[in-house]
Amino acid sequence: MSGDDSIVLTCASDEGYAPYATTMLLSALENTRGARFRVHYLCTPDFSARSQALIRQSLRAFEARLELNFIPVPDALVAGLPLFKTMKAGEIRPVMWYRVFLPRLLPDEPKILYLDCDILVVGSLKPLWRTALAGKALAAVTNPFWDSPAELAWASRCGLERREDYFNSGVMLLNLDWWRREDITGKVIAHGLANADWTRFGDQDSLVAVLHAARLPLAPRWNAMRMLMMADQSRVIFSAEELHEAIRHPAIIHFEGSTKPWVDPSKHPYGRLHARYARRLPWPVTHTPWTLLDLENLLTRLDWPRLRARVRGLRQRLAAHA
Repeated sequence: MSGDDSIVLTCASDEGYAPYATTMLLSALENTRGARFRVHYLCTPDFSARSQALIRQSLRAFEARLELNFIPVPDALVAGLPLFKTMKAGEIRPVMWYRVFLPRLLPDEPKILYLDCDILVVGSLKPLWRTALAGKALAAVTNPFWDSPAELAWASRCGLERREDYFNSGVMLLNLDWWRREDITGKVIAHGLANADWTRFGDQDSLVAVLHAARLPLAPRWNAMRMLMMADQSRVIFSAEELHEAIRHPAIIHFEGSTKPWVDPSKHPYGRLHARYARRLPWPVTHTPWTLLDLENLLTRLDWPRLRARVRGLRQRLAAHA
């Protein structure tokens, strides 16, 4: 497939995350109609032929406009790099660092769209792919924080003067030519190793520290995080119009943090939507009963925070008396 007019997309996972990466890819292909895709799937050396076959089977309906390449990444490349401090051992593996090596792993790609596996694409990716990156290393969405002193101080801990300069790395449009020219891979790795004693979010803290001044901010609908929907800081960082569009009409939904829809879809405002896509794939899906939490999620998606707060209070009172 000629890649001149293709969206070049990459993700990274081990065997365990294959179902979620496939859900993301299915949603991207289905909701970006008419676009050709070249997908570079970065995987661990032990990623099985069976998983590769299941992924190809799951995406067979799109094979006429899809080129899918599996790229095993040697363990030695990411050995010793810091992981998430807030996750339990084994929950986050060094696979999260694979994206930092994209300029070296894909030497012929000038630009690439990176998406985390815990993502659902619900709008066309064409406008995002066409975003001009001249003079910028990447485009990404600002990451809001919860309203606690420790959280709000994290941006300055990473060397930033403004909180809005801290971005989320789950959705990144990367200017790989810029990265190669400035040796960004080397700089991010060096920062990660030198600051492993205090960084919390693996490579994200290092990406932000090195690249915040070279980032093009994206509208929040391109990375609609739960934190964006729930944290008060979101209403400080983004305009009311931007935030309303991101919550009600997201293009990319990001299930960041611990509320993964495959664990319990009722714990995220868009978790049930993720489950509908996942049920079409050849992997088991968690089934949970509908509860008052689903009404709260509906009110979150409608961007009705006051009524949502009342329902949450009712739900918590009922739980306390159960």
